Amino acid sequence: MMNKQSIYLVLYMLAMILISSIPGNSIPNQISIVPDKVIHFIEYSIFGYLSTFLLYKKYNYSIFKIIIFGISFSLFDEAYQNITPFRDSSLFDVIADIFGFIFGLSITVYIRKK
Repeated sequence: MMNKQSIYLVLYMLAMILISSIPGNSIPNQISIVPDKVIHFIEYSIFGYLSTFLLYKKYNYSIFKIIIFGISFSLFDEAYQNITPFRDSSLFDVIADIFGFIFGLSITVYIRKK
């Protein structure tokens, strides 16, 4: 049976995929006020926090394995966006995702060590 933290992480990942499923021409123009890379950074910072909180604390994963998990999901998400109508993938999006994920991971590790 999944614990509460596992459920939050899986639901967040599903939400990220659902957002990536929205065709590009259906995204409101108001979203473009915030730079795309900032959205990626924030989205993956939260993902990094949730992943690290669960995998580091509950399952004792190494930081390296958690980073590989985050990078793998980012690559999957960007590849998925590439097949979504009117969406495309970008190396810069992946970079923003990775930096955001590592930021969220770092915050979680820092908080846990206090």
